[in-house]
Amino acid sequence: MIINFKRFTGAISKMDRFAADTNAKKQILLDVKGDTLNIFYSDGRKNIVERIKCELEDGDADESAIVNVDNLKDVIAACAPSGSIKCDEITMKFDGRDKLSINADKYYLSSNKAGEEVKRVGSHVAKDVKYVKSEEMHGGSILTRFDYNTIFGVFAEDGVESDKWDIADMKNILTRVSKNDPKTCFISAKEQEAFSMTNASLTTLPLKNDIKFGFSLTSKVAKFVGDIFGSVEGASSVFVTSKENRYCYMMTDDETVGIMFENTPASRMDKITVTRYKEVKYETYSCIFPREVITDTFKTALGAGKDDNSELAFELAKTEFIGSSNDDDETELQCVITRGDGVSSLSGFRAAARAYESHNDEKPLEAEKLKINLKVLVDLLNNCSDLYVKIDMEVIQNQVYMKLIDYHRDPETGAYLVGAVHYTAASEA
Repeated sequence: MIINFKRFTGAISKMDRFAADTNAKKQILLDVKGDTLNIFYSDGRKNIVERIKCELEDGDADESAIVNVDNLKDVIAACAPSGSIKCDEITMKFDGRDKLSINADKYYLSSNKAGEEVKRVGSHVAKDVKYVKSEEMHGGSILTRFDYNTIFGVFAEDGVESDKWDIADMKNILTRVSKNDPKTCFISAKEQEAFSMTNASLTTLPLKNDIKFGFSLTSKVAKFVGDIFGSVEGASSVFVTSKENRYCYMMTDDETVGIMFENTPASRMDKITVTRYKEVKYETYSCIFPREVITDTFKTALGAGKDDNSELAFELAKTEFIGSSNDDDETELQCVITRGDGVSSLSGFRAAARAYESHNDEKPLEAEKLKINLKVLVDLLNNCSDLYVKIDMEVIQNQVYMKLIDYHRDPETGAYLVGAVHYTAASEA
């Protein structure tokens, strides 16, 4: 059978990525049915399958084979294009016993005597890969016990409903909600948002469209799924549904890639953390910064020393310009970072706010000082991507709850368009 090399490479890469969190030898199922090659991986809790159309040759027959991923990666490396050297197709043939022969022509573009551009063979690759017929696996295998066709089949069942996600939106949501190594990522139909939490923060992202079927997965799996759907060619949407509130099924709209996994349950502490941050009103102080300005300031301060514990203060200062004077004595609020290791005595770390509000008559914002974990705040700022970051704060006894809103304003309506909201806490100095 003749297979598009780019499609085959992409499929093996997806399987390898999905299996990245296992220490066991990575094996996949190559299942040939007619002119379709089904490539399947499972570890018992998460499963992925990709379908690739093939061109059949004489002697090709259906086969179901267990193959080592690393052996196929070696073949791909040998066939991989380099500079002007290309490879469009590979030929695979099972011998019906235990040997898979893979051949490929690598070529470069040249001109023939008639002046026509042609593909001239520069080298030939021939590799043999060992396989085990799936029905001969000693003691069976998860690859043969699970029917991968059910991943696609569940969407064809009578009465089944599903959500339709834009594939780029899903990649963005899963990539951002899995940053900073949270334990679990939740996509909630009840709250219509995605969220995740670390020991020191909570991140939430609004969903663009209403969904009926929420799902939850570890941060590692969320990254895998985001990467996989982000690399799918020929699909623009992903369908999502669930069974028994326990299993999540996903399928691309071209029905070439399917994923199924068991939802990760929420712990009692997860629920407590979300409630703790969200029940706060965040009304004491508020300040708005250009995202790039505050992110650069905090990252520079973090990189200047080893101590994460730092002090954050707020000061009113005269606005400075380069190349012109401030004749109007315009002032602005600046946040000032003092490092716990004394490095800030060598260089100040300041970010100027665009606007601010203070709702504490006894202690205005410019009199407030906070003990912060600088790395946590840098991680949250790195997960912002819009024009501005609005920091709302609420002081409860000695605790200062902070809400970082990643947003821009609609130029026509002036409404806030929020991309993400991050929560953390500090203490008064």
